[in-house]
Amino acid sequence: MAPKKAFNWISKPTIISILISVCCLNSYAQQSINSAGNSIINSSGSFSYSIGIPVSLSNTNASGSLTEGIQNVIQIIDMPTANKAISEIDIKAYPNPTSALLKIDIQEPEGSQYLLRLLDVNGREQFMEYFETTQIKASLAHLSNGLYVAQLFKGEQLLKSFKIIKN
Repeated sequence: MAPKKAFNWISKPTIISILISVCCLNSYAQQSINSAGNSIINSSGSFSYSIGIPVSLSNTNASGSLTEGIQNVIQIIDMPTANKAISEIDIKAYPNPTSALLKIDIQEPEGSQYLLRLLDVNGREQFMEYFETTQIKASLAHLSNGLYVAQLFKGEQLLKSFKIIKN
């Protein structure tokens, strides 16, 4: 009596395809350039970690664009104001995220005194300064990294609120 084959329901081409697929899976790992990291390998497995933001590359052609790498999604949300006339004033805050200097451009014909306040996530005021220009440059170098709510006032009226990321 002939011995039974354990995998008689799988054909040879299927086994070969599975073996080739398994061998190729290890050759296409994600790669990045990081500021630091390490790998630990022992008999029970491996562990790798990286620190820092990897470099991302963009490729563009006529049919679209592809950005490789890990992208940190930053969503900038303008918080609405009650006064429609005030909300129509064009105000741009950049760069966001920022590491030290926040610039705010106010597209308004008449100059006035503006107040910029930054509140932390707990609602505590971390920055307050008055400006006499529509081209505001605020130094945030002394603030801790994190998320802040910026409020821009003209007199007593809130012109705009927006989120700022300090890194």
